[in-house]
Amino acid sequence: MRKIFYFILANAFIISINAQRFNTLNDDKHFIDSLTILIQSSSVDSIKCLNSFKLADLYRRNGDIQHFYEYLKIGKKNISKSQYLKASSQYYFSLKYLVNGDVKSYKNSIISTLQKIKKFKIKESYELQVIILQNLSIINRMEDNEKESLRILVEDAIPIAYKSQNDELIGEVEKHIGIALMNNEERSKADEYFKKANKNFSNVTKKSPVFKESTIELNSIAAENCFYMKKIKEGKQYLDKAQSILKKYPTSNLNNLYYYSEGLLYFIQNDYPKALLSYNMGIKNSINTNDFQSLNRLKFVKYQTLFELKRYKDAFFIIFSIKIEYKSK
Repeated sequence: MRKIFYFILANAFIISINAQRFNTLNDDKHFIDSLTILIQSSSVDSIKCLNSFKLADLYRRNGDIQHFYEYLKIGKKNISKSQYLKASSQYYFSLKYLVNGDVKSYKNSIISTLQKIKKFKIKESYELQVIILQNLSIINRMEDNEKESLRILVEDAIPIAYKSQNDELIGEVEKHIGIALMNNEERSKADEYFKKANKNFSNVTKKSPVFKESTIELNSIAAENCFYMKKIKEGKQYLDKAQSILKKYPTSNLNNLYYYSEGLLYFIQNDYPKALLSYNMGIKNSINTNDFQSLNRLKFVKYQTLFELKRYKDAFFIIFSIKIEYKSK
């Protein structure tokens, strides 16, 4: 239960396999408005096309499927004569499979897209290749092929990410390598990658629509990793970075990651009452945001805390509720 469920972490580039579950601050209006104005005002087909695809994906992340399909159509209409746009458009069309929950077809489609765009030695192609490779890594992890999932990130995605010269994208790959290593209990190596990711994030000037979400994810998870290694001071620094953004978004589901790490800090310090307060806040927010992965993780650590407090009856009911939820799926 300690594991970070890799495939549910949404960020600037990764397309979550579960189309209804994204870590979000719900503050995309500025980006949506900017892209909409750009699409409406531009007379260049390629600009209309690419930004329509980006906007379609942003609407999909927000659960607005009607506008997702609408902007897919606008993107398709404006593909123009660009060979790269023709090749890369398949990636955006493949998102329809995710909306319908067809992971197998989605996987086959993005593998096909990857082969088509490899011949284009341009920044846009490198960025999309990395997006696809990260999603293939996610799918392999879902299929319990963790070794291949990590190999894709380290051997395939990172070299191409550096070719893109996109600091946010590089940081994203490093973050997910760190998560994979953390899940494998290789915490020292994970910490190294979290540090690299933070460094690259600090260099970002042109931020993606979900840069803040990615930053919160990174620091909350890096804090958790530090606390398990008993690196309290360093973990607190990560946690403070996450909180500096999250304090403006008290109802975001990203608070569920934060409360887990905060509670863990208190648990390690044997301050069990404060740990319970953090876990209870996370559990409440997980229920409000329909985040059942986080809910189960938080319930498990609450069970551990209640057990330490010798509140065995309460601990029993918590662990039993986790089993019921998994059984019902």
